[in-house]
Amino acid sequence: MSGQASRLDRLLGAGHYTQKARRARKEAREADWTAVYVVGFDGDECIKVGVAQDLEKRLANYRVHSWRPLRVLAVCYVKGKAQALAAERRLLERFKAFRMRGEWLRLEPGITIEGNRALCDLCRADGVEPLTPEEQAAEVMREQTERMGNLRLVVNNILAWKPGEVQ
Repeated sequence: MSGQASRLDRLLGAGHYTQKARRARKEAREADWTAVYVVGFDGDECIKVGVAQDLEKRLANYRVHSWRPLRVLAVCYVKGKAQALAAERRLLERFKAFRMRGEWLRLEPGITIEGNRALCDLCRADGVEPLTPEEQAAEVMREQTERMGNLRLVVNNILAWKPGEVQ
C-alpha cells in the first residue's frame, strides 16, 4: 500500500478506497457533487454536521487543528452545493434542540446519525436526493462512460466522413 493510500485511509477512517474510487471522488468534485457529512470525536457525543466539495481536504484540516481522534460517522453526496447547503440547514434545524454552537451538536444517548444510509434517509425525508459514497462513485463512473461513448460516436463519425459528403 502506498503512503498516499494509507494517508487517505487515515483521513477517512478505516475505509478501503481504491485508486479508481479516489479518481471518481476527484471527478465528482469537478462535476459539482458536494458531500454532506457528520463527524465526531471518539468517546464523545459531540458531532458536527457540514458540507464540503473536497471532503478529504476538510477532514485533514480538522485533524490538523484537533488533538482528539476524529471519525467520520456518515457521508452522503448531493448534486450541487446549494442542495447540500439546504440539506445541512434542514439537518441542523431538525436537531436544533441539541445545538451547542454553530454546526456542532451534543446528542443525547440513544440518538445517533451514524451510517451513510441513515444520513441519506434523513436528507431524503427533507426532499433532497442524496447518494451514498458508493452510489455516488458508481454514478460518476456511469456519467464518464456515457461521455466517453458520446465522444467515441463523434470520433467514429469524423473518421467515417468522406470529403464531399453532407452530414
